Amino acid sequence: MSDGKCQITETKRLILREVEQGDSKAIFKLFNEPEVMKYFSNTPRSIEEAHERIQREINRYTEHGFGLWATVLKDTGKVIGQCGLLAQIVDEVKETEIGYTLARKYRGQGFATEAAKAIKNYGFNKLKFNRLISIIDPKNIASQKVALRTGLAFEKTTTWMNKQVKIYSVQKI
Repeated sequence: MSDGKCQITETKRLILREVEQGDSKAIFKLFNEPEVMKYFSNTPRSIEEAHERIQREINRYTEHGFGLWATVLKDTGKVIGQCGLLAQIVDEVKETEIGYTLARKYRGQGFATEAAKAIKNYGFNKLKFNRLISIIDPKNIASQKVALRTGLAFEKTTTWMNKQVKIYSVQKI
């Protein structure tokens, strides 16, 4: 099943597709949930900033061939988060990160792990990456558990973007 937009991949319960400007309200709402943004600092403060954030994602699709995608419930078509791949520099090395952010209401139901596994498979099988990472705040235990359930293992603690983070990684087998 597809919602007609540029679908990247799907799981049993989710569709991951490119974001578009029509997602601005959902993205703005998502990133203004205090529980969701507890570990992030770049929150859109207005619907205009949400539009700008979406445009940055669209630009990433063109520049890198990937980015954060709208995470959509198959049953309802509702955008419940953003999950995908991000080009990062960690300790002066180019890396590709599996990232996931879901609305609080949809946490604890396996959606993040389901999305992250699909993203990992897409990164390895479609984009031919040999290594993927997740960059996680040391206090974000839930995200660390998702990384482990997705098959990533703790690699190291490092400083990234002026804060201490944990790096989880997985190699293509």
